Amino acid sequence: GLTLAHERGNSPLFPPHRSKKGEKRVEKKRRRQQRKASVRGLARHPQDITTPAPRNMAAMDDAKSDLVNVLQRLEAHWMVLEAELVEINKDISHCEQCVGKYGEYFSYPLQHLKELKRQKKGKMKDIIKAMESFNDNLIG
Repeated sequence: GLTLAHERGNSPLFPPHRSKKGEKRVEKKRRRQQRKASVRGLARHPQDITTPAPRNMAAMDDAKSDLVNVLQRLEAHWMVLEAELVEINKDISHCEQCVGKYGEYFSYPLQHLKELKRQKKGKMKDIIKAMESFNDNLIG
């Protein structure tokens, strides 16, 4: 026969009807209970805290690969800046020769090159600071 609404949840043929919000609420409650249980377990067995769970291993691997990418980008940026500085130094040398030969006409480009050199060195110092702070965070 027919089942009444209050009997729906008790029958295997008629599972309780839940809305999407209800399903989300049940899932959220289940996750909260799992977290509480795992926190209680870690409190009883603190040695388990240092052993990462398999799902955390993937997150750690992702973090390591992100870190390696950042370090590689910093290194590549450093190499580009270094090559640019070599070229800027050559241009400054040539520009100084031109100022000596042709006068003040080349003084504006010379000042521009010196400013460019200062900016590039500043960026290189920022990279060094970033690497040092990264190293300090790893050690300490």
